[in-house]
Amino acid sequence: MKVLLFRFIFLSFLSTTLYASSNAVVFMYHHFGEDRYPSTNIKLRQFQEQLDYLEEYNYNVWPLSKVISYIQNKIQIPPKTVALTIDDAYVSIYTHAYPMLKKKKFPFTIFVNTRPIGHNSINYMTWDQMREMKAYGAEFANHSSTHDYLTPKKD
Repeated sequence: MKVLLFRFIFLSFLSTTLYASSNAVVFMYHHFGEDRYPSTNIKLRQFQEQLDYLEEYNYNVWPLSKVISYIQNKIQIPPKTVALTIDDAYVSIYTHAYPMLKKKKFPFTIFVNTRPIGHNSINYMTWDQMREMKAYGAEFANHSSTHDYLTPKKD
């Protein structure tokens, strides 16, 4: 039941891009195939199904920087455009998601918190792994060390 509901939500969400060519859908992921993090994990089978859907239905999978550039320059974004983003540079990105994305030739953007990378945590990618992904074409962007609330409070 959960898979069917998830698939319905995913497909419904994607279908909205058909009617809004001035928008893009940005997906955000964290962990891949790591059941110990249920709130931020996606099962590998589900992720593969999502990638297959994007490919089968000819979605434009763009790097996030391209989406941002089009918005900033007020250039019309084609219908069915999505960007794939991943937070925190967990090692499962390199071991599980990267091979799947590379096989599909889909671009993606990873937001990196450098604190655990600098401390050589086994739960996070290494600088060499990130350099390899960068050579493939992955984008990297800054992620804060904490999740501070950055919007000023209104009185």
